[in-house]
Amino acid sequence: SFRLVLNTASANEIRWHVEHYKGRGVMKDFDSAYDLAKEMGIPASTLEQTFKDYKEVASKQEANPDGGEYDAYPTGKTFDKFGKKFFTNYDFKMDDHYSVAIVTPLVHYCMGGLKIDTAGRVISKETKKPIRGLYAAGEVMGGVHGNNRLGGNSLLDCVVFGRLTADDACEGLLGLKKSVSLPALAKAPASVPKKVAQAKVAAAPAAPVVHGYTKEEVAKHTTESDCWVIINGQVLNVTNFLPEHPGGKLAIMTFAGKDASKEFNMIHPSDVIEKYAPDCVLGPVVDKATAAAAPV
Repeated sequence: SFRLVLNTASANEIRWHVEHYKGRGVMKDFDSAYDLAKEMGIPASTLEQTFKDYKEVASKQEANPDGGEYDAYPTGKTFDKFGKKFFTNYDFKMDDHYSVAIVTPLVHYCMGGLKIDTAGRVISKETKKPIRGLYAAGEVMGGVHGNNRLGGNSLLDCVVFGRLTADDACEGLLGLKKSVSLPALAKAPASVPKKVAQAKVAAAPAAPVVHGYTKEEVAKHTTESDCWVIINGQVLNVTNFLPEHPGGKLAIMTFAGKDASKEFNMIHPSDVIEKYAPDCVLGPVVDKATAAAAPV
């Protein structure tokens, strides 16, 4: 792991991202480099010397972009022993404000591995022919990208080759060759069992009317089995929604029992709750006086 250290000038260039990661709890603010050194458990003089060394390398690189002794990434030469070639906002000072995050490398995307044909069938390394009944879809597929890939390709790979492999599997293993288009499927009448169609559905009891919930009440619900959050003045019980959240449970649990409005609005459109989680809304946030005046 390593620390990403942004001075004020750097942080201002990516302010949206800084605020987003601060909201997620993975980036912290420090009023000075002295405070940062204390957090790191090192003498302030050590961090100050690192700043000086960094600025010296950056100045040399700016004056002579290809005169360094080290190989630069992706090409050329640099004065930086770590291979960094481009430097901006490198005037680091001890009395500046810093935004800092600990970065841990992980597998972001698997660039393939299994060779496939156009139907998603895995090709044997020995025979160079498809292995019967073995398919691959998604990031595990090899040979569908060049040296790089777009960040959104993962889902697209799953959808496209997921359908291709499903079609081939149904045809080869089950003998199903009939293809159905999505428009035709959408227009097809639904098949409903008679008992279900004729059954009378009892009306749901009316929900009790409440004046709202206080922040103190919301703060009591902070576990995966009982998770409430506040979004734009509304209290949401997102307990059952946690497994369905596209961003994972942690993104919500970070704000369990808290107001998540700022971070929520940075990412989501205004109607997303109404569309996908209307049942989660319990009611408005109110102060203690309003809650106390609510009829029992």
